[in-house]
Amino acid sequence: MPKIITAIIFCSIFLGSCDLFETREAQKPNISSDNFPPATTPEVLISNFLLAYRAKDENAYARCFYSASTGRQKYIYYPASGARESYPVFTDEWGIEQEVRFFRNMISRVAEGSSVSITISDSSSVNYGDSLRFTARYSVLIPEQGQSSSFTGQLEMKLAVDERLTWTIISWLDFRTGVYLTWSDMKGFYYF
Repeated sequence: MPKIITAIIFCSIFLGSCDLFETREAQKPNISSDNFPPATTPEVLISNFLLAYRAKDENAYARCFYSASTGRQKYIYYPASGARESYPVFTDEWGIEQEVRFFRNMISRVAEGSSVSITISDSSSVNYGDSLRFTARYSVLIPEQGQSSSFTGQLEMKLAVDERLTWTIISWLDFRTGVYLTWSDMKGFYYF
């Protein structure tokens, strides 16, 4: 009999203290999954790419680039003229790992409550069926604490459909359009 009473007391204390029957607060949904739909078209890919900067979303940014998991051509970045000499990080091949590291470091320096501003103009594309060449002029403004950095140039991206039937960036060429700092300068500067 004392064992039964002890068991009842133990169970009532245990059940009463751990809130088993209390309703817990619902988890917030993953907002980024709604904002970044699968890149089923080149336009969705470019939109996701730009939104990843504004939202400072490292995972969404990484998904924009082709992963060489199937042994096909891997993503590669070709910096603007002069960048290899200015930034030693470009002496080695620049791939997805470098993109993610740059992006993580860059967004960590963006002023709180601010977002990166990217303006794309004079864009054009040539469609090859399962790939596409996208060219555009760009202007990027990064608001840091107490200052802003701007980068201007022209880019050429080769986009292709991967094994999941989503569009990804396979290669990215950066071009200097004057004396302005380019996306390559931005990558070199924020890489470390």
